[in-house]
Amino acid sequence: TTPHFAVSFPEGYGHIALRTAQLAEEARPYMVARYDWEPAGRISIVLNDQTDYANGSATIVPNKVITIYVTAPTRVSGLEEYDDWLATVLIHEMSHIFHLDMAYGLPWLGRFVFGKYISMNAYSQAWVTEGLAVYEETVSTGTGRGRSSYVQMVLRAAALEDRFPPIDQGYRGYPDWPFSNVAYFFGGRFQLWLAEHYGEEKLMAYHRAYAANPIPFFTYLPAKLVFDTSLESLWLAFEEDVRAEAARDLSLIEGSTLAVTRPERLTTFGGQSVGPRVTPDGEYVVFSTSSPVDGPRVRRMRLDGTAQEVLLNDTLSEGVSFTPDGAAFFYQQAEINQRFYNHNNLFRYDVAKDEAKRVTLADEADEAEYLAPSGSLRARDPDVAPDGARIVFVQSPYGANRLVLAELVEGGEKVRPHVMVPAEPDVQLANPRFSPDGQRVAVSRFAGGRRDVVIYDLEGRLVREITRDRAQDTDPTWSPDGRWVVFSSDRSGVYNLWAYDVEQDELRQLTNLVNGAFQPDVTKDGRAVIFRGYTAEGFDVFRVPFAPEAGLVVARALEPEVALDTEERRWPPRHAGAPIIPPPAPFKGTPMPTELPEGWSIDDYSPLSTLLPFHDNWNLFPAFNANEQEIFFSLLHFGTDARYTHTYFLNGTYGTFTNFFGGAAGYTYDALEPTFSVAGFADAVAYNTRVFVPAAGGCPYGGDVSVVNVTQADGSVVPTSVCKGSRNGRYNERRLSARLSVGLPVLQRHLLSMSYVFEHRQSLDPVADDALISGGLPRSGRFARLSLGYTYANVRAFPYSISLQRGPTFGAAVSALSKGLGGDYEQILITSEGRYYVDMPWRTPGFTNHVLATRLGIGAGFGPDLAQLFRLGGVAGRSAITTTTDDFYALRGFVTSGLTGVGVISGSTEYRAPLFRVDRGIGTLPFVLRVVHAAVFADYGRVFDKISWDDLKAGWQSNLAVGVGAELRADVILFYGLPITARVGYAYPVVAPDPILLSTGELFDPKSPGFYFQLGSLY
Repeated sequence: TTPHFAVSFPEGYGHIALRTAQLAEEARPYMVARYDWEPAGRISIVLNDQTDYANGSATIVPNKVITIYVTAPTRVSGLEEYDDWLATVLIHEMSHIFHLDMAYGLPWLGRFVFGKYISMNAYSQAWVTEGLAVYEETVSTGTGRGRSSYVQMVLRAAALEDRFPPIDQGYRGYPDWPFSNVAYFFGGRFQLWLAEHYGEEKLMAYHRAYAANPIPFFTYLPAKLVFDTSLESLWLAFEEDVRAEAARDLSLIEGSTLAVTRPERLTTFGGQSVGPRVTPDGEYVVFSTSSPVDGPRVRRMRLDGTAQEVLLNDTLSEGVSFTPDGAAFFYQQAEINQRFYNHNNLFRYDVAKDEAKRVTLADEADEAEYLAPSGSLRARDPDVAPDGARIVFVQSPYGANRLVLAELVEGGEKVRPHVMVPAEPDVQLANPRFSPDGQRVAVSRFAGGRRDVVIYDLEGRLVREITRDRAQDTDPTWSPDGRWVVFSSDRSGVYNLWAYDVEQDELRQLTNLVNGAFQPDVTKDGRAVIFRGYTAEGFDVFRVPFAPEAGLVVARALEPEVALDTEERRWPPRHAGAPIIPPPAPFKGTPMPTELPEGWSIDDYSPLSTLLPFHDNWNLFPAFNANEQEIFFSLLHFGTDARYTHTYFLNGTYGTFTNFFGGAAGYTYDALEPTFSVAGFADAVAYNTRVFVPAAGGCPYGGDVSVVNVTQADGSVVPTSVCKGSRNGRYNERRLSARLSVGLPVLQRHLLSMSYVFEHRQSLDPVADDALISGGLPRSGRFARLSLGYTYANVRAFPYSISLQRGPTFGAAVSALSKGLGGDYEQILITSEGRYYVDMPWRTPGFTNHVLATRLGIGAGFGPDLAQLFRLGGVAGRSAITTTTDDFYALRGFVTSGLTGVGVISGSTEYRAPLFRVDRGIGTLPFVLRVVHAAVFADYGRVFDKISWDDLKAGWQSNLAVGVGAELRADVILFYGLPITARVGYAYPVVAPDPILLSTGELFDPKSPGFYFQLGSLY
């Protein structure tokens, strides 16, 4: 703990935590001065090493918390541009805290009531928030994405190929290339452009003006006040400047000494295509793609791009490495370990068997040394030796990297490792490649702010530095004869391929590309280079001739060694007063210092310091939502500690149909396995059961007494008094409940749960003794149940998906209502539901992502009391703002909850098809239309008055209700971050049970054909 920060860290990461605190305290006064804002209280920083994905996050609701994943990025993706990963990611996330925490004027006053939900800058497009953080990481360090050659490549290609995104596409979840990086790459460069043209003070003044604007999502006024024009106009001017800059870059490339390279494009996937590797027989290329249509896959094709096939689904590996005979290859894949971890592991794929197996340690290997606490190797970038007996890979222990050489045993399914190059503080290693003689390993190494290509011998000795400078040098590979090391570098300003002559100690430029080249692999005959190349559509596999002797010889000089190179690689200049980066943190095992600066301390973690609403973390969120019967207004307050192990909530609600003021409170403890939760609820449930009153009676449910003609079963008409008005004479039930639940995830896709629920149910309003009830009243009294549940999910969805697209989900529960548990009833309830999504095989452009979706649910009650009822009928679905009650089953074409019983069967089949994608908004307005799609459906179901063997033998399909219809749907994003599916449909009941004779003598017809509008989907 420091005066302004509380850094939380796992065991073994104390030195990294201390360095984080030093960086944060160094950066804080610098950022306070530039943002003209000082956040109150301490900012929590959580160091997390549970994933091998390099990233960070920041939030101010309910607490000011920064989470940093300590694993540094090593692949070229824009994130590779850093002097020091910890400093870069910390400054980026601190920028979010300062930006989001700003509040002035009326919003500042609003915080006294609603707390941190009044954060106007949080109600901005993603390009605003992420773009400012990219701006900050750029001007406050010597690198950052604003100076990245990779990012410059993305903008240049977009400009030259006329695919420059408009301002409304800078949102999170944009499904086309470069996906959400529109917000980071284009948004960051846009804010650098604003600072260049108007000055940084104007840029910061805009963000302060927006933070003072009491009308969220309205950008015109603050933009007009500061820039004297709209953001939309400024974006267009920025686009014109980028186009002009791209034209100048193209002219320089075309005018350079080396002719422009025109590579042969072998694939047209776009998006992410990574890791092309030529098979040992020289006939095929294996590579990975991640398409918005069908997600990550490992593919194989012939060397000319034909005969493409999928080898592995749901897998994206940065590279593969074959055994010498080509019978198998090794690859990396992130996997969920012990629920809490997402670490890389090695897998071996047998080509003939079409089978992948996880690589494990040999029995005699030291698990404590080579396995992470997650049980994973945390291994990536495998490369098999030419003799097939060994494999080299990178491990990532404790935020560092080390090179591991391992013997392959038991057919390559196990490894016997030893450390070849030990881990060093702030040194990252990537893409090791054996030389053809198997005696050396070329690797990309980041150290001291420089990413270079070096060569080690098998004893881990550094035998050659091919580069030592500020250029980004990566992805080394060898020519088949061992003479050349080919790698990718941006030393020309564009990522090109370069070849280093090991014999002559000479560097040559192989390509002169307009866009970029990465991950080269020389073909077995030495005539061509396969590489990962770029267009404005994303990455694909390309090929160029390999003729290094004809390449352009370039000067090669190793720059003097420095502890940390922070020299600006290109414009803009680094800010004066930017934080000074302290030396790297010592590696695990070094004793912590005994003396700390004044006001600093090392204490045990306490959740109370951030959990309770007394530390600048008050929040009160007004909202509305709906279920199948009514609209609710609510006020929500919640809290959680910095590690998200303790969570509580308080909620007050008002139902517009039942006129019921309800609420809820709950607490969840998630630091262990299982997860424990306790909650209490007060709510109301509306039924379609109607209450008729005598002519002289009043209306306890609200409204006025009216006389209506009720048609009896015999055809006669009887005048009857009925309540008309706010509740239309419907029966409403008040439920007061308490719940204790335990959830235990098992492996990756299974969840076991157990809960105890006590409910007290009664009519919301008194029912007169002489009232006439249209149907049987639900049981009142005490319901006490013990439930056991199981759920399984193995489903997939992709950026272009219009729903879940592939795979099954299943859930089942058994509940026992018992007087022994404190209730009034004895009953056994069984509920179950399964869903299956079939990805239709159509892959013609414009005819993809069709889905056949099916659902079947059952509910049944057994026992002497049969107190719990199920309700069937209606069109209501679930979304971010709509829900349905637990005992409700939709059936389109029928009255909402029109059928009730002690048992239910409910099923549905839908064919879903996208019609056209839009993925556009209107300038900076808080609305994006993503995709319009359609569905045709058939719903079916029935309820049971009782469950008996005779009824089941007679056929469950008797008294079946079937509704068919079609829906036109639109997926939209509201308020920059609220995804909603809107449905307009028509349903018709083609098969219906006989009209129901109610206790009032009337016939009730549950059919309800017609048009409807709903938010959310049924499943």
